[in-house]
Amino acid sequence: MVEEGGLKVTTSLDLDIQNYAQQAVSDEVDNLPTYYHVTNGAALVTDPGSGEILAMVGSKDYLTMRLTEMLISLYLFANPALQLNRLTMPSGC
Repeated sequence: MVEEGGLKVTTSLDLDIQNYAQQAVSDEVDNLPTYYHVTNGAALVTDPGSGEILAMVGSKDYLTMRLTEMLISLYLFANPALQLNRLTMPSGC
């Protein structure tokens, strides 16, 4: 069916918010003092009313990150429940 077309994909991702989040992660990581030894960052933007994911940034610069960081990102995206529980539970307190 995929090869024949006709599929309709619906997503909650918002391209404007995604682009803003990507730039914000990159800028914030670049602006941190070097003594923090932070070289990467991530962001998840959700709509608190619906729970929809509006933007998801897995790395400061996904295309040039080191292999180790890429493998970690792939693991986390393959197991989103592990990460979403950690992020959403504190916000509900």
